[in-house]
Amino acid sequence: MRTLAHEVRNPLTNINLSVEQLKPEMDNEEANIYLDIIARNCGRIDSLISELLDLSRPARSRCRRRDCRRCSTHLAAASDRISLKISAWLVLSEKPAFVMADKEKLRIAFLNILINAVEAVRRSRG
Repeated sequence: MRTLAHEVRNPLTNINLSVEQLKPEMDNEEANIYLDIIARNCGRIDSLISELLDLSRPARSRCRRRDCRRCSTHLAAASDRISLKISAWLVLSEKPAFVMADKEKLRIAFLNILINAVEAVRRSRG
């Protein structure tokens, strides 16, 4: 697992360095938007690699009482996918929605549901 993580992170670092080199050279606002998307998603991939490495180690459960509404603030990782494909907005209940869960696993679950929903919507119908 560690070897695979290292092998993925090497080209990921090259991508990040390339984006950093290109940004000052770009006068085009639209190109900078896409470079920002690339940089954010490289960061997301790096975080996922870290999570995979953490999952390979035995860990204690961090289940606590969590308000699901707070998970919405951690869904920025899906914002690029959303903005590239559909228009969306978030409406939260005023009442708390508590569950017993691990904060990070709950965030990943909500993120996966959101990404799957975005992917299921046709561009012209979203």
